Amino acid sequence: MFRSIGKLRRAVSVAVVAAMVPAFGVASLAAAPAWAAAAPATATGGSGASLPYAEVQAESSATNGTVIGPSYTQGQLADEASGRKAVTLQGTGQYVTFTTPVATNSIDFRYSIPDSSDGSVYTAPLSLYINGSKQSDFSLTNAYSWYYGSYPFTNTPSSGNAHHFFDETHRLFGTTYPAGTTFTLQVDSEDTASSYTIDFADFEQVAAPLAQPAGSVSVTSEGADSTGVNDSTAAFTAAINAAGPGGTVWIPPGSYNIPGHISVNDVTVAGAGMWYSTVTGSAPGFYGNSAPSPSTDVHLSNFAIFGNVQDRDDSAQVNGIGGAMSDSTVSNIWIEHMKVGAWMDGPMNNLTFSGMRIRDTTADGINFHGGVTNSTVTDSDIRNTGDDGIATWADSSIGADASDMISDNTVQLQMLANGIAIYGGHDNTVTGNLVKDTGITQGGGITVAQRFTSTPVGTTTVSNNT
Repeated sequence: MFRSIGKLRRAVSVAVVAAMVPAFGVASLAAAPAWAAAAPATATGGSGASLPYAEVQAESSATNGTVIGPSYTQGQLADEASGRKAVTLQGTGQYVTFTTPVATNSIDFRYSIPDSSDGSVYTAPLSLYINGSKQSDFSLTNAYSWYYGSYPFTNTPSSGNAHHFFDETHRLFGTTYPAGTTFTLQVDSEDTASSYTIDFADFEQVAAPLAQPAGSVSVTSEGADSTGVNDSTAAFTAAINAAGPGGTVWIPPGSYNIPGHISVNDVTVAGAGMWYSTVTGSAPGFYGNSAPSPSTDVHLSNFAIFGNVQDRDDSAQVNGIGGAMSDSTVSNIWIEHMKVGAWMDGPMNNLTFSGMRIRDTTADGINFHGGVTNSTVTDSDIRNTGDDGIATWADSSIGADASDMISDNTVQLQMLANGIAIYGGHDNTVTGNLVKDTGITQGGGITVAQRFTSTPVGTTTVSNNT
């Protein structure tokens, strides 16, 4: 949400723990039932999304750096790390070595470098070695991290309350490396940041790029620049017009500069895969028509949207997916560095998000805002959002979100508010999800409440989540 979340969860948790203490006291164990002395049960709820990568934690890997954490105090790096631990490298020769448990042709790792004294953007290299062989350096940045002050936050260090420390970077290799390969991130003499904090690395065997669908119109045939240098907005719009109602637009492998919105209605826009076809720019986005006349039959799939949103302006429409879309699907899209991954302003009906990878936003991951019905978010991976990971907000000025399903998603490390939130509405279901590393700043794992002028909370099913 675009507002902070209260602390009811903390109060309830404290009350529950306090009520349990007498039953587990040493003196009472002999008289307690058998279950009271047993080891705590492991979580048996939802397992979340079917993730295509293996994740390796830095603190569990070979390193001569400093393991930080665990920490549960806002404002400390470890509090925002996966599992509340990470590794800090400081000084030439310090490293962390990940040994991949799977065959892989890619790496994605989560990191933090210190902010500049005035909050200005800078980059710093970090060395990579594979099985001891030097590769080209990564270029890391503070551009999408380090926020200060109070909601909606600034990039000014003097405002205090530093948070949202981490970002991610990734690379696709031309070689597949077998399980057991070592990937070393190391501070060499030319690596100029004063420190590097590494949280984890993901290793994925990325499939070959998809082929162009028969009968589709390629954006490059309409003049799109796959090098990302020239503005390709007009070419994308021309391809949509050439495809016609119900047609398919093809985004070949490459990087395409789209500074703002592409309008979509009754069209399929497909790429070669989220690792291959990338839409980038200051604030690229694919938007349906404005309600109450939503776009219909929109299908977006298999590409990435990487923006350049570095602050949070709640009046700005700088989201990866937006507008209103009924009878539509959004699948297998990777979104980073936007305000919101997908902010859907209803009313609309029958919209499905699946296989999404949303990270490092300044606000929510996905938000169904008012009158969104019979719609779904499923099998998606959402982490390091600036606000709620996934939310339905039944804004009473628009209408109730109803009969929506949030299922089998992995939601992690939202910086403010909740992993999953149901604000008002009725007949909505939250099931099979894995929500972890939550509660960093207010909020909780899963919240159901009548808030933010929402319609009353009706029947809401929350089941089989971890």
